Amino acid sequence: MGLTKLCLKNPAAVAVVIALIGLLGVLAVMRLPIQLFPDIERPVIGIWTGWRAASPREVESEIIEPIERELRGLPGLKSMVSSSNAGGGWIELEFTLGTDMDSVRTEVTSRLQRVRGLPADAERPQMNGNGGGDSGETLIFLFLQRLPGFDNKNVRMSDFARTRIAPEIEAIEGVAGVDVNSDDGEDIVRITFDPFLAAQLGVTIDEMAATVNRSSDVTGGSVEVGRRDYTLRFEGRFTAAQLSETILAWRDGAPVRLGDIATVDVGPDRNGGVVFQNGNPAIGMRILREPGANTLAAIDALTEKINELNEGPLTEMGYTIQKSFDPSVFIKRALSLLTGNLIVGVLLAVGALWFFIRRTTATLIIASAIPICLTATVVFLNLSGRTINV
Repeated sequence: MGLTKLCLKNPAAVAVVIALIGLLGVLAVMRLPIQLFPDIERPVIGIWTGWRAASPREVESEIIEPIERELRGLPGLKSMVSSSNAGGGWIELEFTLGTDMDSVRTEVTSRLQRVRGLPADAERPQMNGNGGGDSGETLIFLFLQRLPGFDNKNVRMSDFARTRIAPEIEAIEGVAGVDVNSDDGEDIVRITFDPFLAAQLGVTIDEMAATVNRSSDVTGGSVEVGRRDYTLRFEGRFTAAQLSETILAWRDGAPVRLGDIATVDVGPDRNGGVVFQNGNPAIGMRILREPGANTLAAIDALTEKINELNEGPLTEMGYTIQKSFDPSVFIKRALSLLTGNLIVGVLLAVGALWFFIRRTTATLIIASAIPICLTATVVFLNLSGRTINV
């Protein structure tokens, strides 16, 4: 009763408060992110270190183990899982819930910089703050598809996606990055040998592999000359032509060269992945969303950029971008259903009030509190950092 009397005695103040709530509600609706799923920060950090042309065993001993020794004892560390592959190694750190991930990331970065003894031709460890990735960060999936009738052998699809498409998309507000999932293969040195000829000459696969492995640059450490330190590096990497002249063994006083039993050339990696969409070669692209970004606004801006690219440079190059999974479709359907249910609920509530009160003026006065309460709820969601998840 006290609050009611206070409001009746100060109608001007009540009107100002209602107007202020309405203004804040409009601003909150414009700023409140709309997403399919809420932001869920996993207490996981992933670390990738690339070392091309290295076997999984070499990656484990030369990269994974030194990094693991440096990362032991991190505050809140729950588990450390690593995997070694040909060309690099992956370490995933999982922390207990409630761990301050900002301070942990700073500590991990500091420790990674202290790692010593990594191979000279290996990449520096790269930290991914979300480990293996969280589906909640995915904004949308796209396909860069090659149109029928276009060859474009001089332009690799993965390179085109990374150098021409990704920068355009990453400039959109709400987009954190572009992950090109498929690759049509990077240029590598391919050695195709004749097993029957190799057997006749008595050359084994191990001998060929050992000879090829010796064709690499090797670090020689450093040497002090006066007050300066110089880094030593022995260059032993051959070109494809030089590799063909490499002597594998001697038979009857004559050298057996690699080119005698094998063909050495440079070409795309045949192990690279490729995607087909509607029967046409394509490249899959995963668009990542910035934390707290409005999914609908970001996808609308992305759609405009896709239409602009499809109508411009992509058509000339024989490419087109097609959407795969589009969460905006489900979000708009859910919002439409939510809006319809809200309107029906308000009408039923007002109808029930009028049925019992039987006074139109009193019913409208009481019913006016419904939009005010809804607006105040939106303001509270915005101030508390929440999102509208549908």
